Amino acid sequence: MVKTLNIDELNINQRSEPYDKYFGIMRLSKRQIRERILFAEDFEDIFFEFLMYMVVLNEYGKAFTPAQEQLQERYRDKMFEYLPESDGDFIRDYAATFAVNAVDATARHISGSLASEARKIRDKVVAESDEILSSEQTIEQLEIDENWPEESQADSWYVSLDRAKFNAENEANTVLNRSDYLNAKEAGYSRKRWVTEADERVRPTHRIVHGATIPIDGIFVVGDSLMRYPKDVSLGASIDEIANCRCGLIYVM
Repeated sequence: MVKTLNIDELNINQRSEPYDKYFGIMRLSKRQIRERILFAEDFEDIFFEFLMYMVVLNEYGKAFTPAQEQLQERYRDKMFEYLPESDGDFIRDYAATFAVNAVDATARHISGSLASEARKIRDKVVAESDEILSSEQTIEQLEIDENWPEESQADSWYVSLDRAKFNAENEANTVLNRSDYLNAKEAGYSRKRWVTEADERVRPTHRIVHGATIPIDGIFVVGDSLMRYPKDVSLGASIDEIANCRCGLIYVM
């Protein structure tokens, strides 16, 4: 059973980055980078459509259940494209947990003025479908409106393209890190080494395990959490050790 993660605890002061830049600096092969970019692009669309669905349901005073079910189903199907059928229990559980928390976080930050502004963005995206707004443009539009109440500005992120992109980056690593781990085991690798990006953004708890090499089935102790690979949620890792993690593994025969 995947431990429930409260995605409200993601550090929203960290804005998304262009996918090629975000994944390009990680210790990944060209194939791994391409996979993560493709996954992130697809997930961005899935998540942004979910946000707009939430806005519409909120506008008409409807329950958010349809948005939750849609997000759960679409994310589940996307995960099955990258993970084996034998991983079905994890996939279904994780997609359900993610959808519940996405609805909870979004619902608690939608207000009338926020929904109105989000509709403007939705309409602009539809009208200019050949030129989707960048995350920077989205944030700018959401934050410079002087007529928009200050208390709503902090909530703007929850219906922005930036949030969709930020989640896409995180979820691409969550799913593809798991895929890489399962593939490495299947290929017969015997050991794995934890590596960080070795920059100022690396958490102290992750810096401690940098370079640690253990058997392929072994478990890393990262802060207060146990993980088989970076962003592994299957053992109940803390959100503090999961959110926006850019660490990776080097597999050794």
